[in-house]
Amino acid sequence: APESQRSNNLSARFGASYSNATVRYQRERIRELLSSGLETNKLGRRGYMKELNRSKVVLSPFGWGEITLKDFEVFLTGGMLLKPAMDHMQTWPNFYENNVTYLAHDWDLVDLEERIDWALTDDSARRDIAEQGQRRYIEHTSGPNAAEKFVSHFSEVIST
Repeated sequence: APESQRSNNLSARFGASYSNATVRYQRERIRELLSSGLETNKLGRRGYMKELNRSKVVLSPFGWGEITLKDFEVFLTGGMLLKPAMDHMQTWPNFYENNVTYLAHDWDLVDLEERIDWALTDDSARRDIAEQGQRRYIEHTSGPNAAEKFVSHFSEVIST
């Protein structure tokens, strides 16, 4: 649960050795910015999931696209998702509502440290964002009305 006691302030585990510079750049830059005292190397699956469960904020940089598996892992484990701004995309369900279901930072990372500090300082707001992200994710994937929501949306899409 997002309101559970979390001993780890920030998780930022990700690979950065991509041959494609457009994927690699942001990840390398994040490692540089957060290099003082934060481990960013990948963990084994069990250790990674344990860390997510203990983390208040989880950083999820873009990969081959904007949406990554990590986003959904964060929603499930109850941390607050921090990632580059997603306001250029329309998704269904809308899991990416800034300051509601996740916290955005600028693509050029100029505000990354400021956004992390804000999230770790304002526990109530951080928990609210984490709770809304988790609630919305569960509501649309495994909640009691998830199937109906999907069918309704799908029907609307194919009828237009």
